[in-house]
Amino acid sequence: MAIAGFIWTDDDGAHDIELVRPLMRVVPAIRRPTWSEEAIGGAVQTAQSPAPAAEISGEIRFVANVQAVLDMLSSRRGDTLTYYEERTGGQVTVPVILVDGEPGRAGGAGLYPDPDRYSHGEYAAAVRLRRVDGGTFAGLFS
Repeated sequence: MAIAGFIWTDDDGAHDIELVRPLMRVVPAIRRPTWSEEAIGGAVQTAQSPAPAAEISGEIRFVANVQAVLDMLSSRRGDTLTYYEERTGGQVTVPVILVDGEPGRAGGAGLYPDPDRYSHGEYAAAVRLRRVDGGTFAGLFS
């Protein structure tokens, strides 16, 4: 049984990426989402959400299923994923979206060699996740 993972659905159906470790190096934040769009003529229009959203940045480690993680990281912006984590009191599930972390990279993140496990062919990925239901990530920090 997986300790943690992501579930998301696309045109090909539901996918479950099982992780051997929960998110690592987690940093919580509260941000007011902002969207920018270039209009005809080159003017940039910016909109900001009226409500702040809970976010976490973290690292997925020990990735052996490289293609599945790349597919998830390059999922359409705004697709909802479910992050789950087994805790002492049961499973915690959190609906999230991937937030662009680095401009020009699919889903805002890419894979890089895992510093401890690359000799075993495993990778890591930095991710930034935003709650989509107005909740917090408190259940992951207890």
